[in-house]
Amino acid sequence: MCNDGTRGFLALAASFVSAAALGAVTSANAVGVLRVDSTVRRTIVAVPWEAVGGGEARALDIVSSKGLTPGDKVFVYSQSGKAKGVHSAYSLQSGAWDAMPVVTADGVWKGDGTETLPRGGAFQLWRSDASKPFVLCGQAPEDAADAVEVDPGTPAKPAYSMLGSPRTEPFVLNAEGAVENPNEGDRIVVPQTGGDRVYEWRAADGWGYDAKVAHTAEVAGRVVTGYRTARKTDGEMSVPVGTGFWYVSTGSGTRINW
Repeated sequence: MCNDGTRGFLALAASFVSAAALGAVTSANAVGVLRVDSTVRRTIVAVPWEAVGGGEARALDIVSSKGLTPGDKVFVYSQSGKAKGVHSAYSLQSGAWDAMPVVTADGVWKGDGTETLPRGGAFQLWRSDASKPFVLCGQAPEDAADAVEVDPGTPAKPAYSMLGSPRTEPFVLNAEGAVENPNEGDRIVVPQTGGDRVYEWRAADGWGYDAKVAHTAEVAGRVVTGYRTARKTDGEMSVPVGTGFWYVSTGSGTRINW
């Protein structure tokens, strides 16, 4: 586990933070770390590992405190049940995660740090300094997580699922079969530096996103260069390794095939 005080493991995590290249341990039942080179301050973090020894990993054990800054925060969203969407919050203080008060409809409460997440799930990491990489720790399981069902929604009341690829490579959302049975208007929201990238599914042309495109026009005899918004549907659309996304569903029956 990243933050259990095991010196050898923390030293290994620290070495990955300073390494020049991406490091990943992917063999079954191997304990290791995955370096995440994200410069997004409010990152959605994927869960590629299970707990050391097997089973779902505690969210606070997945991300190493090495390379983070005091005051950085973790937000864990409930994955199922009546409390779905309610999150617990933790702040990094003196190298440990301290629970923060969370205001809900039932009052104010604090998490106890025991929340676990399945492979293919995700949580949020807020960093004050996003110029450095961070690392994820755990154990590569023998059985791979192949797919996840997206929570059903409606156009009037979309459902939000926070997800992250359990693989140690980027998730290409517009690859054939990656998103099975998307609904008209479904969206995949990927946090990026400078703002979220929003991919939307349309039956007419598949996944696409709005981008600024330069154009020129003649105005009062002068050629003026400006920008307009155009939908882009070509090229690879991917989620960086170790990071996650929101899937906003407007229907039912959607499946993510990792």
